[in-house]
Formats: sequence, C-alpha cells, structure tokens
Amino acid sequence: MVGQVRNGGALNACDAILCPPGLHNKDGRLSITRGCDRIEKATHLKTLHLSSTLIDNMEDADNAPDSLINLHLAECQFKDEIPPEFYKLSNLKIAYLNFNRFSGTLPEAIGQMTNLEEFWAYNNDVTGPIPEQLGSLTYLTVLALDENKLSGCILTELEQFSATEP
Repeated sequence: MVGQVRNGGALNACDAILCPPGLHNKDGRLSITRGCDRIEKATHLKTLHLSSTLIDNMEDADNAPDSLINLHLAECQFKDEIPPEFYKLSNLKIAYLNFNRFSGTLPEAIGQMTNLEEFWAYNNDVTGPIPEQLGSLTYLTVLALDENKLSGCILTELEQFSATEP
C-alpha cells in the first residue's frame, strides 16, 4: 500500500524506496523491518524522519545520498554503540538520536561530520569523555548530550561555541 500507512501516517516517495513491503504497525508504532538498503536511490532526500519507529539498525546508512541533511532517529530501538555508518554521513546538519539505548563512547570519527550544526543524543547510555574532535565542528550550535553517563571535563575545544550566540 504505497501512499498511506494503516495508522494514518503518510508515506512519501522515499518511504516507498526504502522499505516496502516491510512497513507495518506494531503496538501503535511504525515497524520498519529492513535497514536503509536502496536509500541511495532517494537522490533528493533532505530529511529522513523515522523517530518513534521500531527501527534498530543503520545498515547501509552510509549509502545515503549527499542531499540528506536532517536525520531523525529519536525514540527508536537502537542499542549498543552508535554505528560507524552514522559518522560517514558527512553532509548531515541535524541529527536526532535521543531517547534510544546507545552505549559506548562517542568516537573520534564524529569529527568527520564537518557540516553538523545540531547533535541531539541525550537520554542514552553513552559513556566516557566528550571527544575533542567536537571542537573542530565549526558549524555546531547545539550539542545535547545530557542524561548519558559521560565523564571528564568540558573540553577547551568547545570554548569556540561561546561566541556563536549573540
């Protein structure tokens, strides 16, 4: 059924490319039973909003088109470390990964996301220090890491952000 999901949520052309017929309603939440295979065919995709679904992997996410700049994956079923595929999305400007069960540390690879403006990863189980590579993200204006298990100090590399707000 291309065009509409039984729970009333509208589908767009991207949804049809990504996951048919793997879309179904499970316990009031949209369940996506496939990864992000074939996402590269959505060449004009700017925003991918899959929050509050049962998606639990980012396999093939690194095949996302260069046009993808907003990724909403809040309140999904992710656990373990944020997968390496995520950090290869170098054109992302906004990423919502909050309210999942991500664990492990934020790796140095986050510094490869040079266009990142907003990184929302609060309410997970991320541990360890804040990587100094975040200081090299010159467009970063929002860094939401609260309600994790981070340790260490606020990095001096993050001082540059004090001058970004008027």
